[in-house]
Amino acid sequence: MKKLILMVVLLFLFSSCQAQEYPSRSIQIIVPYSPGGTTDLVARAFAQALSEELKQEVSVVNQAGASGSVGTLSAFQAKQDGYTLLFSADSLGIQRVMNLTELSFDDFEPVMLVSNDPKVIVVNAKGPYDNVEDLFAAMQDKGLSMSYTGPGGSGHIQALLYEKLGAKLTLTPFPGGLDAIVALMGDQVDFTNSNASVVWEYIQSGHLKALAVCGNNPLSLDPSIPLLGDEIQGAGELMDLAFTPLSLLVGNQTPPEIVEKLRDAAKKATKNPQWMEYMEKSGQEILYTRYEKPEEIKGFFKEFESKMSWLLYDAGVSFYSPEDFGIERP
Repeated sequence: MKKLILMVVLLFLFSSCQAQEYPSRSIQIIVPYSPGGTTDLVARAFAQALSEELKQEVSVVNQAGASGSVGTLSAFQAKQDGYTLLFSADSLGIQRVMNLTELSFDDFEPVMLVSNDPKVIVVNAKGPYDNVEDLFAAMQDKGLSMSYTGPGGSGHIQALLYEKLGAKLTLTPFPGGLDAIVALMGDQVDFTNSNASVVWEYIQSGHLKALAVCGNNPLSLDPSIPLLGDEIQGAGELMDLAFTPLSLLVGNQTPPEIVEKLRDAAKKATKNPQWMEYMEKSGQEILYTRYEKPEEIKGFFKEFESKMSWLLYDAGVSFYSPEDFGIERP
C-alpha cells in the first residue's frame, strides 16, 4: 500500500514538473487537409503568433486524406503531452456518422475556437454566369458540376442545401480547397463554394467571379457581394450556419495545466499585430471573442455536430444515424 501511495505521489510530482517546464521543445500543429486551403493558411498564421508567445517553434504539418480524418486520427493518437495539437475545421463534427473515425469533438479539449471563414459561391470569370440567379436556374434546369473537398465536409453540406432548393449537382471531390479552385479555373467544373481567405486573391486577379456569400452576414472584404438568401428564395434560413469553424484542439487526456498554458498563450497571440492584420485581410469572422470559455466552445461544437450530422442523415448520405451516438436532433 505504501508503494502504491508513493507511486501516485511521484506520478503527480512528475506531471506537475512537466507542466511547469512546458513547453521545453518545439510544438507541432497537425492540419488534416492539404497545403493552401483555408485551414492550412489560418493555422500557419496563428502558429507564428503562438510561437512568439510560447518562445518555442510551432510548426504546421499537413496530413490530408479521407475528409480530414487521417490527420485528426494522427493528432489524437499522438502522445497527449501538449506537443501535438490539431487545427480542425468542420469535418470532426461528422466523422462518426460518416464512418470515417470514431472520433468527435468530445475526444479533444478546446484551446480556442478561432474563426469562421465565410463561404463564397464562385465561377470562372470567363464562364457564362454573371449572377447567382442565372447559376441556380442552370442548376435547377440542366444541372451543374461542383468541386468540393470530400464527403461530409462543408462543401458537401452546402451541396445538400442547394439540392433542397431544387439544384441538380454532379460533385467532384478534391483533397483541399485550393485544389477545388484550381479545378474551377481549369474548367473541370462549373462552380465551387470556396472559403473567402483562399479564393479572394483569385477574385481580385480576375480569374474568378464571386456571385454570392453563403451566410447571413455581408463579406467584410466586399460587402457588395450579395447574400445568397437575398437572391434565392428559401436560401436564407438554410445558410444560417458557420460552415467552416476553425479551432485549435488538443487531446482530452492532456494535463489540465498544459491546456491552460496553451489557452493563455493563444489568447495573447490574438493580440499579435501580424495576426490581427491577417484576420482583417482574409475576411475571417472572429469567433474567439464570442466563445471565450471552454464550456461555450463545447456548446458551439455540440450544436454544430447536431446540425451537420442530422443534415447528412436526412439526406441519406451518412452511414449511421446520429441517434446511434446520442446526438440529439436540433
